Amino acid sequence: MKKVYIYSACRFDRGDGISNVVLNLSSELDRNLDVTLIDFNHKEHHRIFTKDLFYKYKTINKVGFLSSIKNLLKMNDIVCILNGYYNIKYIWIMLICFFTNNSYVVIPHSSLSKGSLERGGIKKRVFNYIFSFLLKGAKYIVFLNKTESECTYLNLTNIAIIPNGVVIPKNKTNKKFNKNNIEVSYIGRYDINHKGIDILLNYIHNNNVESIKYYLYGSDATNQKSMIYNMVDKYSIGTHVIINDAVFNNDKENVYLDSDLFIHTSRYEGMPISILEALSYGVPCIVSNGTNMADIINKYKCGFIVNNQDDYNNVIEKIRNISCDEMQIYRNNARELIEKQYSWKHVATMYGKILD
Repeated sequence: MKKVYIYSACRFDRGDGISNVVLNLSSELDRNLDVTLIDFNHKEHHRIFTKDLFYKYKTINKVGFLSSIKNLLKMNDIVCILNGYYNIKYIWIMLICFFTNNSYVVIPHSSLSKGSLERGGIKKRVFNYIFSFLLKGAKYIVFLNKTESECTYLNLTNIAIIPNGVVIPKNKTNKKFNKNNIEVSYIGRYDINHKGIDILLNYIHNNNVESIKYYLYGSDATNQKSMIYNMVDKYSIGTHVIINDAVFNNDKENVYLDSDLFIHTSRYEGMPISILEALSYGVPCIVSNGTNMADIINKYKCGFIVNNQDDYNNVIEKIRNISCDEMQIYRNNARELIEKQYSWKHVATMYGKILD
């Protein structure tokens, strides 16, 4: 049985969608492969979560970086999966694999996009100049969709396209739709530039509808929450934009079930897990092209696309006049999309083919 080592630095305290992806992918792959998850941030987790979270995932290996390096030097013919790129720990792992009889797969999670490079400035450019040869030496670079692969700034040929997955909820009931009281939610990091929160607030400022309220939920890992409050005050939209802390587990589920719509106006992404989660609960999504989900949402008619103020205004007008029957069609389409293309079983099967 093929041995697979999955490396990550999970950050549940930051509401990081990648952390959930890593745990669920590890658990699903472990059904048919010999998987070990090496988590470099396990000490942070225990300050926040109970041990039950980790007992659920039997593959997790809570070791330090140096210990994992020593173990890797003793191994042969394994596959390492790295969730990210701009991390010096991952560089060491790739270097060891590069010069030994081991292969490695890199899942950049949007970090190889042009938007990410522009935001990183000179540091990322120097990093790439030194270490980009390691990407070309990988067994595969896994992009989450075709759009992400086309937006990379590197000329790579060792590409595979495999989406994120999501746990599909069962027997959940959405609240009854009332177009006179519409609730739109956002769940994600409070990262103004990356997540396009400034874009969203500007849209609302220019077209603030009495019957629509926006509920934002996020972690403040980059200390930008106060800036968001300032923007809300500046635009005088505080009665319609409610800012909350991050939500997890049952609290997060309740947010999805109470939402009429979910919105993400990101400038760049790989594939936001929160959008997949919202769709899995039958919540139609309003997304920008930067989320890399616009094409599939448009194809399945399970949401709306906004890339400028006119788009937003048109979507708001449609939502204000949509019937309960039409909304139910959007909800059904959302669930159908997830069941067909984004179950973890389906995603793990795709990974199994490239790891063999």
